[in-house]
Amino acid sequence: MTQAVYLLQALSITLALLGDGVVVTALVVLLPGAAGFAINRVRHDAVRDTPLEPHFAWQRRSAIVSLAWLAGTTLVLGPLLFIGLSLLWLAYALVGLWLGWRVARGLWSLQKSRPLPTDVRL
Repeated sequence: MTQAVYLLQALSITLALLGDGVVVTALVVLLPGAAGFAINRVRHDAVRDTPLEPHFAWQRRSAIVSLAWLAGTTLVLGPLLFIGLSLLWLAYALVGLWLGWRVARGLWSLQKSRPLPTDVRL
């Protein structure tokens, strides 16, 4: 289940990279990530006090922080027309790179049975 959530997040990133920036594509990009987040929330109690609990927290933090950054940068930079749109694209790319790193790090740690860094729970 934990791998499935990581893979759904990775699919969402891949679809974003392959997308053409159309609203319909944006909805398709969000679906795997949203499905992964829903699975994470529904199955959280099943992994409480197990070695998988840090992975579920890692996945939740990844999703919430990336969505917060995307929403914040869209609200701030979106209305600034030409220069804002260029910066917005750059901000989206940076969030995508950060999220890709989080997914890769989480999958790697899961495969190697290594602990993830702990920080504030969301």
